[in-house]
Amino acid sequence: MWLRTGGSEDAVSDTGVRESYPWAQDFIGDDKNSIQALYSCGTETQIITTKTISRETYTAVDNMFVYMTNDSTLYLPANPVRNSVVYMTKDASRSRVNGNGKTINGKSEYVYYRPELARVFQYFIDSDEWRIR
Repeated sequence: MWLRTGGSEDAVSDTGVRESYPWAQDFIGDDKNSIQALYSCGTETQIITTKTISRETYTAVDNMFVYMTNDSTLYLPANPVRNSVVYMTKDASRSRVNGNGKTINGKSEYVYYRPELARVFQYFIDSDEWRIR
């Protein structure tokens, strides 16, 4: 049961603007309606690195987007960290993706023929393999 204390009036002592969220907020420029929030949820932002390869063999790094052209071969990172991701897209030519010592959905390598195909390779540390999603 709730019991009112403090007299007949529940007055707020300070009505000024104050921070009511657990993360910092910054205004973008002079526009007070545009807020960029910096969340403290424990995840860090990573920048995606892009690379175009043509008629070559290339080894990707974690968090990379690779555009494959002219019969190229892509090797996934040999020593990926937990939750590593590699994004791949291709032109109309044949493209190969190799697990670089790890399996990809149980196979060591995939060959793609379909034009304008895109795939995402996610590393699962528990099973020590790459999965296509």
